[in-house]
Amino acid sequence: MKIAIVHHAEKKRDSEDPELTAFGMQQSERAAQFVAKRLTIEKIYYTKTARTKESALPFQHLFPEAESIVIDDAPQEWDSWCQFAETCYKQYPYTSVLLCHHTTIQMCKKQFQLSLSLSSHSSVIILERTKEYTWNVVDIRQGEISL
Repeated sequence: MKIAIVHHAEKKRDSEDPELTAFGMQQSERAAQFVAKRLTIEKIYYTKTARTKESALPFQHLFPEAESIVIDDAPQEWDSWCQFAETCYKQYPYTSVLLCHHTTIQMCKKQFQLSLSLSSHSSVIILERTKEYTWNVVDIRQGEISL
């Protein structure tokens, strides 16, 4: 089982539920291309926020057969994330992408001692579950910073 964890792209700062900036739309495109070169996605998970919905659009375009699933919130603690991933795997044993927020990326950064910059918009961490039920980092994409 592999999961690409993707931080939503750069958001506008004008509302409680902001949409992506023009640069953010480009970021999400590049993140989706990065994942598409490495995985064939069958499930796309994203939260109810505008920024994760919009960040999911390029994935939906590149993987039109993939099922999109809206979740209340991405897990923010490692144990709850593992439980979430195992539940997803039991229901849908497929390669997935999870569009998430800063806290989920920071959780993975801490768990795997990764070097990602503070501005992690559109960062990607691809994880693989082993037969021993542990998670390993397969690949990483550093997020981009707007000029």
